[in-house]
Amino acid sequence: METTATTTPPPGGAAAAPAKAITAKGASKSWEAVQTAGRKAFEAFLASNHYPKVAGLTAAALRKEHWLDAELYEHFAGWIAGGVVPPGRKGAGEPYQNGTIKGYVQILVNAAAAMHKGRGDPAADLFFTCLDVKASTPTAIWYRGLRKNIKRFCFERDKKAGDLGGEGAEPLYLEDVRRLVRAYYIKGTPEACARACAIIAAHQSAGRSSEIGYVDTDTASWDSYFRTMYAVQPMSKPSELKPFALCAGADRYCCFYAAFGYRAMRVGFPTLDEDDTHWLFPDLQGGSTGAKLSRYIKDVCKGGLQRYSEVAIELHDNPSAAGLRVGACNVLATSVPAEFATHNTGHSRNSESAYFEYLRSSHALVAPGAVVLAGFPPQPWGRLCMTPQPASLSALATIGVDVDLAAPFVDCVLRVDPATTHPDFCVHGRLRPVVDCALATMCMYYDECVRDHEQVFVCIKLREAVVEYGYAAFLGDAGHQSAGAVLREWGTAIRTQWNLDNLGLTSQASAPPVQQLVTAIQGLRGAVEASAAKVGDLQGQVAALRGELVELRRGAAATGVAA
Repeated sequence: METTATTTPPPGGAAAAPAKAITAKGASKSWEAVQTAGRKAFEAFLASNHYPKVAGLTAAALRKEHWLDAELYEHFAGWIAGGVVPPGRKGAGEPYQNGTIKGYVQILVNAAAAMHKGRGDPAADLFFTCLDVKASTPTAIWYRGLRKNIKRFCFERDKKAGDLGGEGAEPLYLEDVRRLVRAYYIKGTPEACARACAIIAAHQSAGRSSEIGYVDTDTASWDSYFRTMYAVQPMSKPSELKPFALCAGADRYCCFYAAFGYRAMRVGFPTLDEDDTHWLFPDLQGGSTGAKLSRYIKDVCKGGLQRYSEVAIELHDNPSAAGLRVGACNVLATSVPAEFATHNTGHSRNSESAYFEYLRSSHALVAPGAVVLAGFPPQPWGRLCMTPQPASLSALATIGVDVDLAAPFVDCVLRVDPATTHPDFCVHGRLRPVVDCALATMCMYYDECVRDHEQVFVCIKLREAVVEYGYAAFLGDAGHQSAGAVLREWGTAIRTQWNLDNLGLTSQASAPPVQQLVTAIQGLRGAVEASAAKVGDLQGQVAALRGELVELRRGAAATGVAA
């Protein structure tokens, strides 16, 4: 008699059909497709006879000594890096990119480890310590070096292909950047937010079109004196690194912190991945950065992508990402001395004088050019200055908000999750001030975004977060104050402080310095008066409660009941 096995449902009953075992192995269709593509690429590599030691063999015929041969993986990486994506796949005809090459090598190493690691062979166990990112064995050091060299190879390849230059490109100026970013802000999709952030960063970096794609969070820093985020950008021609400032802008269309906050809310932060680089702009990976940025610009112009047709703008014929650097160089040349401008652009003047060999890019020397690229007036010729100061949540203390308790609110709005977000952006992280400044900037521009129908989804989520965390009560009677009113009140307080913080930069504008100071003080007076009015309302409510308590006690005494 045939018997049938039965399973016992989980406590409370089964919510759905019984599932298979949940394993640590990736099971998504996209991951399976990557695995398949990697295996096919390796079989093609073996068939190509690129590496004589395994010529004529298939993957199934490889012996242990083959899998423990570091040169096998090096030749495979070199073979892939020299090829192009086959027809029928995304990016067909384009060179394999850094992430794809490293991914295929990783698939190969993982497969070899599954076959030979932990099988009683000390040599195999030692070799596969390369998979331990914290190990210091020779193979672990070799594997980390291989991955770094793959990245370097891709960078140099793009450089030779002319993807990193563009001196002859038609310039794109700050007003062009503003129009591009505004169109993406009106669209407000996750893709649009990521694109706007990349365009602003590329403009502020004044670098070659593909260099911004190689900026990572590990080399970025927050300068507490300048109150600015600085990133490090590899330069293709001198093969050196260049620091540049990611600044608050004169308005939301050229402000990195606004764009970074919108992108964080819609797309998220660079995720925690101990085995790989934490790219600051991950959307620029998986292809030529220069070509991608050019598509970002062209897609939102007339005749571009259909999904952006309702926000399309007009620029000159054939705009490209290379024009951002050309435009930045033109503006810097007329706004700051060349001794300063070259620190923004990365150009070398060593051939003119040995004096320039002693100058190195620093945060201070980058600042005058960064001010201009962020949309502020040029400072007096030859004078060093501070970078533009970003909006700050500390301004909310003037209207009774406990800023020290704002961290959960910030994390909710900007989707900061300690389990997946890079720790540098979490509470107490190196780059946490960037997160706080981003939210403050979003609050400062909230009213303008509502007025101009920009970032509609972001504005909705801001209001929902205000309600969720009970901040509507901060204006007094929560039943009569909307979340939008709270955000407008916050925006006024933050902008008042922001105007004061940047008075030294804006005083170079057309308005006389004294008039700007008067305007800033008037805004501060309004914030103080509003705060005083709230305190007065609270005092009145406390007095009324005391009166009611007295009456309650009197009534209790009259009836002989203790109150």
